[in-house]
Amino acid sequence: MALETAALGLGKAVGTRALHTWLTSRAGAESRGKDLVELMRSRFPDQLVRRKAERQIEDVADAVTARVLKVCAHEFAGLGDDDRVLVLAEVTATLARADLFP
Repeated sequence: MALETAALGLGKAVGTRALHTWLTSRAGAESRGKDLVELMRSRFPDQLVRRKAERQIEDVADAVTARVLKVCAHEFAGLGDDDRVLVLAEVTATLARADLFP
């Protein structure tokens, strides 16, 4: 269960990062420091559109989670679940800290 939770955390981080990057690239460099909620409110004033975007993030998170679990089972077959959870936590933390803007 912990492995699935860690994989879902990574999936959410990827989905959130993708949407944040897309919104800031369309809004300009001054928007990079804004959090995702602020960006979504300014870009999508309509609440229904924001809810649709949030569901799309969840869909991306689910797809990434499924792929990450497959990779963990194949590439990290020699590791125990606790070690896999640690690897996913580090990848998630690294993604959160990364500056992906050119």
